[in-house]
Amino acid sequence: MPAWLMTWGKHLLSAARFPAAVFGGILLGKLMLSPAKDLVISIVAILVYLAVIVVNPLNGLLLWVIAYPFTEYSINIPLGAGIPDLSPTRFCVAFMGTMLLAQAAIGKRRFPKITKSDVAAMFFFVGTSLSVGASSNPHGSFQVIFTLYLTAIVGYFLAKNLVLTRRDVEKVLTAFLVIGAYAGVYAIYEQLTGNILFVVKETHRTQYSENIRILRGLFGGPHVFGSILAMALPVGFYRFLETPRSLKKNWYAILTGLMLVAMFFTYKRASWVSMMVSFLIMQTFYPKFRRIFWVLAIVFSLVLVVTWDQVSQSEAYTDRVTKNWETGHGRTDLAAVAIELWKEKPIFGYGFQQYENLTGYSTENFYLHILVSAGLVGFLPFVAFLILVLKESILVYLQAPYNPRLFLDRKLVVIFWAAFSTFLVKSLTGNQANAITQYLFYVLIGVMIGSQGELIGRENGHSSVPSSACPDIGVHP
Repeated sequence: MPAWLMTWGKHLLSAARFPAAVFGGILLGKLMLSPAKDLVISIVAILVYLAVIVVNPLNGLLLWVIAYPFTEYSINIPLGAGIPDLSPTRFCVAFMGTMLLAQAAIGKRRFPKITKSDVAAMFFFVGTSLSVGASSNPHGSFQVIFTLYLTAIVGYFLAKNLVLTRRDVEKVLTAFLVIGAYAGVYAIYEQLTGNILFVVKETHRTQYSENIRILRGLFGGPHVFGSILAMALPVGFYRFLETPRSLKKNWYAILTGLMLVAMFFTYKRASWVSMMVSFLIMQTFYPKFRRIFWVLAIVFSLVLVVTWDQVSQSEAYTDRVTKNWETGHGRTDLAAVAIELWKEKPIFGYGFQQYENLTGYSTENFYLHILVSAGLVGFLPFVAFLILVLKESILVYLQAPYNPRLFLDRKLVVIFWAAFSTFLVKSLTGNQANAITQYLFYVLIGVMIGSQGELIGRENGHSSVPSSACPDIGVHP
């Protein structure tokens, strides 16, 4: 092709950009005022996700989880009868997974080897999927399993493949803080004003008691707020402690304080307990946090002693702390029923969500929910996955000072343990049947531990850790 023709072609393309933008804007404006505006908004939003993923897949992953509560139920493209709508979650997971597989096929990206944790995660999905056959609604049950578990597991695989540097890890931690920030702001807003925004599902009960509200907007329930804030708080303290004195450090202090206030406003005892467990883990292995933890604990104890008469008579204490504490609001009775049901069908379980159909109640325990629904076939892989993840994290902690390939240090492993523990503790008192909690939990594992899998030194099946490393545990951050 002649050079002059190529030059003129470039000039024509440049000249066409402005009128094309104007025409596109006018067309988009007209469509936004038409009956098809919801579909147009959904298509534009999906195109934005597409552009971000193509430019930077990790940013696309983070956009998905950060925007989830605002977009998941408002952006949907119908694909026809019998086919689930195209939501941001379905699009992002499918497109990112396909793109990474294509890059691996052409040699542009090398996938890490499949680990035991990966296998356990997939067997967990398979085990729970087998429970669909005995369910009263197989199609609906599989959709729930697909949305909650398979999507979360794929998120774990995506995260472990997309996080390649320490900078990537910090970027994901920032995303957790962004989620914690807007969750905290919203929780405080709803509790102070009573206005419920971003309604996920209609509910008739909005009060625990006369003066204590139940968080109902944005995530749909206080248990979700508690889970998210509990996972984000260790990150907030980490950023505050590790940032040099500056305006940014003050910002992290304000943000962490805001999340603590919001955590109180969840009025969920399990969330408070999970938060305290995470703090105890951090103070054990993270000396910088230990100092601030004991200062806060002493100050809080003194304030509590001075104001005990008022606190002990407050509605928050009598209704949300001491009420039905012995049985955990009947959870111990529900657990006893669940154990008896499991004994009748221990291998494959009763079928997904059959406990609710048989008793009229929820198990209020994620472990028992899996055990009753899928039996040992689903429960054992889930427990194996958790144990293997914990084992890998311990290896990362031991090797961090001595293995230059690892891009996590001990402080970050401790932060992971703290956030990881909040999910485990909360699972004792709830089914964790909410997508955002599952997604954040599995993404966290992929980012912090899955990404380190092939970087951990092993010799003859054992970790290659100098003997001098063991005495240092819990002494140096």
